Amino acid sequence: MPLSSTHKTVCIVALLVLAAVVAAGAGLYHLMGYGKGAPMPLESYYRAVYVLQHLGGPAAEELEDIPAGVRYLDETESLLHHPDTIQVLQRVADDLAEARRSRPKAPLFEAYARLSLGERERAVSLLTRYVVENEYQARSYALLCENLYALSDYTSLLLICREWAERDATCLENRAYYLWAAMHNLGRYADAARGVAGQGRCLGWRADIYEAKSLAASGHRGQAENLVSGTLARFPEEARQIRRLWGQLRDRESV
Repeated sequence: MPLSSTHKTVCIVALLVLAAVVAAGAGLYHLMGYGKGAPMPLESYYRAVYVLQHLGGPAAEELEDIPAGVRYLDETESLLHHPDTIQVLQRVADDLAEARRSRPKAPLFEAYARLSLGERERAVSLLTRYVVENEYQARSYALLCENLYALSDYTSLLLICREWAERDATCLENRAYYLWAAMHNLGRYADAARGVAGQGRCLGWRADIYEAKSLAASGHRGQAENLVSGTLARFPEEARQIRRLWGQLRDRESV
């Protein structure tokens, strides 16, 4: 059935509008630098994440939807098969640093790369920013605490442990340990002993040994030895481990 002149006019107008939209989109695409042969948006970020995850470590546990087009690019394959892992990590870290403003998880992935490069202080700075600005993740706090502890930055460790506890009241063994260790290593022995005394639910018999360590450091060695003896009596099946841990901690200044 032939179209009426009105129908023809409507079809022509629709085609012209569609063409204009396509042209505008293409123009914008080229203005943004993504023309034919140019890299797709965020290509370097996704490539960096993909390569980092293939190198293993904690980055592999993070979920990130990598576009298929990035996975099979020659540059991606080149990085995956490059013989110098340090050079690859440096490239990945730099690309992730460039993406910090546009991708919320870029600081986290960059921190993983910096840790692999041995740049612990830079990684700690990135992790601190990430846990403050993003949704709560226990493993991110745990990694931050682990590295603050390794740097002997006990003041920051104490603050982060407290913030972590405010965001998640769940009983967490690693957080309970780091909180005690931070206070003890800051010389706050009485606070450390009191704080860990109520952590048996998280730390089990270890809470008693950590408390005994802080009691001994504060000059109450007899009280500490009595606490250890009581712990041995209550947990006879763990006697060997209790004695080992107490022997390791007893004569050390820091923990």
